[in-house]
Amino acid sequence: MPNAKAGQVANQETPSAGGGLPPEILADLREIYLQGVRGDLAALDALLEDMSLGRRSWAEIVERLRRITHNIKGQGTSFGFPLMTEIGESLHALLREAPEQSTPTAARVIEAHVTCLHRVIENDIDGEPGPEGRQVVERLKSLTDRVVAESSNSPS
Repeated sequence: MPNAKAGQVANQETPSAGGGLPPEILADLREIYLQGVRGDLAALDALLEDMSLGRRSWAEIVERLRRITHNIKGQGTSFGFPLMTEIGESLHALLREAPEQSTPTAARVIEAHVTCLHRVIENDIDGEPGPEGRQVVERLKSLTDRVVAESSNSPS
């Protein structure tokens, strides 16, 4: 099957949870994902530190954050963490439309997204998000929309 992601092929072949993969393989895949996403989160943290200390240009930080976030949003749901995907989508949207220059509001909203991504992994919040998760995602999306609107209204 072209362009199918791991798990999708198995899920299309069998309707059982986990696509019919043995539980030990699913546990191994989950652990591999968690190790990888922890590395991604550490990279985001390092970029936030660079941002706060002015060690890189705003444009470089935004681009690097965007690339890492693209991976986070793309993998979360595949490994049972749809909240990672939803928070990642909100952050990715912000980074695609980020203001040309750093603003305190944009920096704080980026930091809020990264903090929420950490909390999902630290607290092992897998499966479909409950009402609290929905509220977090909606609040982050609202903040993202505000930053994007402010940047599009500011003079260039």
